[in-house]
Amino acid sequence: MNNQSTGWYELPFRYIEGRKFQLDIKCSKPGRYCFRVKYTLDGHKWMWDCVPFSYVMVDPALHSTIKTYTLITSSAGNISDWTRLLPHIKKLKCNVLHLLPVTKMGSSEAPYAAKDFFSVDPAILDPKSKDDGITQFSRFIDEAVKHKVHICIDLVFNHVSDDSNIVKICPEWVQADEKEIDGFRRAGWRAGEIWHKWNNLVLLDYDHPNEKVKKEIWDYMCQYGLFWAEFAARTKGMIRLDNLHSSNHKFMRYVLTKIRRTYPEITIFAELFTDTATSSELVWDYGLDLMLATPWEHHFVPQLRGYLEEVHKRDKQTPHILPITSHDSGTPAQEFGSPESTIPRYVISALMGCGATGLVQGVEYGLQKKISLVGIKPAPDYNTGHDFTSFIAKVNLIMEEYKVFQTGGNMRFIDDGHDAIMAVHRFDDKKNDHEFVVICNLDILKQQKISIDLRRYMPDHKIRAFKELLTDKTITPIKDHLEVTMEPCSALVLKILP
Repeated sequence: MNNQSTGWYELPFRYIEGRKFQLDIKCSKPGRYCFRVKYTLDGHKWMWDCVPFSYVMVDPALHSTIKTYTLITSSAGNISDWTRLLPHIKKLKCNVLHLLPVTKMGSSEAPYAAKDFFSVDPAILDPKSKDDGITQFSRFIDEAVKHKVHICIDLVFNHVSDDSNIVKICPEWVQADEKEIDGFRRAGWRAGEIWHKWNNLVLLDYDHPNEKVKKEIWDYMCQYGLFWAEFAARTKGMIRLDNLHSSNHKFMRYVLTKIRRTYPEITIFAELFTDTATSSELVWDYGLDLMLATPWEHHFVPQLRGYLEEVHKRDKQTPHILPITSHDSGTPAQEFGSPESTIPRYVISALMGCGATGLVQGVEYGLQKKISLVGIKPAPDYNTGHDFTSFIAKVNLIMEEYKVFQTGGNMRFIDDGHDAIMAVHRFDDKKNDHEFVVICNLDILKQQKISIDLRRYMPDHKIRAFKELLTDKTITPIKDHLEVTMEPCSALVLKILP
């Protein structure tokens, strides 16, 4: 057996009976474990099994239920304000605070356009404190530990600001492009056949032809990753890898191995948008624990239904985190048509997913427009007439209490392809947990009705009643049919009573 930290070592199989052998393994650390079987037929000559390798990922302790709160650091005041926000995060029953990059920004004032990888942006420092930025940030990390909030540090390896220290001091570290006025190649993203260029971001050259320069780049950026990962590790938290699909494969494998060896309990979470086959290879190659899912991109019920089914299939290899929206998307009001859409959409993300969900700053107050990432500005006005805080907390508690919501591959749709309602059965094959029917009406304007034939979908159950967990009401089926009329933007979480 091989582990990325310990290297190869041998473990004996235990004989069961006939041709059956069993291997019992206790993994002391999270990470990637690779197996290769060697056997003998005569007790003397050893041969390798024809299957070259098998592998397993051992996840960190945090992995069971993750509820993230993404802080738009440029619109959340200073570090002292963040400390005062920690009780609010606990009130939401979130356990991970995802910070957009806190590194010193370039002139564009975009958090993903770093000017200095090893300093905190002055705009988010407490002006009343005489301490330097790293000291203030370290104190905030200590406060997060006290509040039992895990911190997710956002790492950007792919690019830097076009006016960064690297560009000024080590321009040879940046990819060249003679078509650009300054001679530096820009980062960007592709939408179909269209390439969108980020004019304020230049790409680092991890494949520099000069080996000495290449080593300098790798060493420097590895130090950057380890430096900030240490803060996450102190909270038993996470690192988020921005734009991993566009990053240099060899370097990312190198730096992630270093981070995992140094901080084995850290959870590695990635923005990795690629095809399924490539994704499957990279998950193992990089040792990823979580990948970002994008449920907000599927506005209509049929498409969202198909997407969730695909996410549950993939969960056998790598779980996905399903936040209701992201800091790059619009708010629920922008994406789905109304602030009230937060109710069914959050239930879907938390209770129709695989055990990891989250929200962005302001979603709990029903903001009409997203908080812009670019530019230092005060926090938005949260007096919107909406407050979903207690609702989100209740959903998070349900996900945390019942294991059936903490894994994938245990969900079936029971809504007969309804155009507006999504209804699922969350089940437990081992019968160690309660089972549920979760129903959401995504129509923002109209009531919708649904009749679910319980005998058809759950023939092994004699269901006499359900307990609705959001209201504590009891619902009784009529002749083995669950018939409900749902208000616009509503949700039901029904526990099957014995």
